Amino acid sequence: MSKSLTRLTVPCDISYWSNSAGTLLASQFPLITVLGAKDSPVSFRVCTLFLMLNVVHRMLAQTLFVLGVHAARRICYINETCLHTGWMAALAFCVLFIVFLRPIRGKAYEFFFYTHMALALITLGGAYYHTTTFGHYLWPCFLIWGLDRVIRAIRLVAFNHSYFGFGSGSGTLDATTELLTPHLVRITLKRPPHFHWAPGQFAYLITPGVSSLPFEGHPFTIASYDSTMNAKEITTGTEKSSESPKSYWKELVFLVNVREGFTKRLGHVAAQKGTIKVFLDGPYGQRNDLSGFDSVVLIAGGTGVTYTLPILLDVVEGVRSGRRTCSRVVFVWTVRDSRHFKWVLDVINSAVKLAPSSLTVEIHLFVTGSSNTDWDTVSTDSKLESPGGVSTLSAGLKVSLGRPSLDNILKAETEEARGGSMCVAVCGSESIAGTVRRTLGFSVAGPTSIMRGSASITLLVESFGYA
Repeated sequence: MSKSLTRLTVPCDISYWSNSAGTLLASQFPLITVLGAKDSPVSFRVCTLFLMLNVVHRMLAQTLFVLGVHAARRICYINETCLHTGWMAALAFCVLFIVFLRPIRGKAYEFFFYTHMALALITLGGAYYHTTTFGHYLWPCFLIWGLDRVIRAIRLVAFNHSYFGFGSGSGTLDATTELLTPHLVRITLKRPPHFHWAPGQFAYLITPGVSSLPFEGHPFTIASYDSTMNAKEITTGTEKSSESPKSYWKELVFLVNVREGFTKRLGHVAAQKGTIKVFLDGPYGQRNDLSGFDSVVLIAGGTGVTYTLPILLDVVEGVRSGRRTCSRVVFVWTVRDSRHFKWVLDVINSAVKLAPSSLTVEIHLFVTGSSNTDWDTVSTDSKLESPGGVSTLSAGLKVSLGRPSLDNILKAETEEARGGSMCVAVCGSESIAGTVRRTLGFSVAGPTSIMRGSASITLLVESFGYA
């Protein structure tokens, strides 16, 4: 009895591999479109991981760029009419890949945003007419893109219905702008009754009067906390003469760095203390539950405080109401100029006062580039006594000149939390995040450290920007 063997042969013809790469490239366009859409069915199911989906979108785009090598086989047929649309799509995709590089994307994000939209449409359109055989891979991309825009429009109407004449309260979403420093704008608006968010989440702000396009959205981290405390409870921890701290519990607050493009135009409006129309889209971002930790360490650099401040307020209110079992929270904030403290210093002081006796709150503020003469510009409930070294503002709140020794702080807190659980949340520059990662390495928070009785540590890292 004999068995027949079938040998699988792989063609050596380069055209076979070229066509296979092109087919694989076309088949991935619907996936890359879904991953890049903010309101796609996938992002609805995992809306808290929206940023992670965006990272996968970028990684897939790089893979597709490599698959574009299949066009090299057709260079000798460059004059054929049927290949013109293919070359147009390939050229647009190559330019898009160059603009996509982080140095360009980070320096001129608005330029990247508009160029990305135009080149993506050219790529899809050119690819569709280039390969009619596999057009069923391309036309769903336009459907997904259109569905994303329809869902986004519905969300805008739902979250901003008062602007569209549905219900009462027309105009209540107007926002006030303040130029806190030449490089920082604070945007404050009343929280809509249906809008709720978790600490660390962000929202897209659509400001037709400031943006280049009417419905251009810009993401900013929500610097305030969605509090459940009543106004009387909040007032007990704030100065009666100051309305600013209260807004961080009951309103939506955003701190925006003034650079180029949109933020520069926003700075001009804030200099006039103008009121702007704002449409809200969100919230987005992951919800971080810190209820199970014995201690929490919050580290921020500059405007990274917009991420850590709401977490601080959440921990204080959670322990105050009995929803949290945390016994210790350490808040570390580094700025270049002591004048920057006035952004939220009153709020931090209020949080310290609102903290119950069962919760130890330590605040460490560091000034890295400020001169001694700037200390008198910091407004606190107790005057700073010394321009150099360490000055105590209130119980548990200290200000120091120079850069923080994050490794010493983290090692000390790890030892303090020995036998328990600790969460470290950081938002700042790459150097700050890198220092925290290195410190909480194998020597401090490795697998064997728990066996030695050390604390179980969870690290949360939030990056600056969205480019």
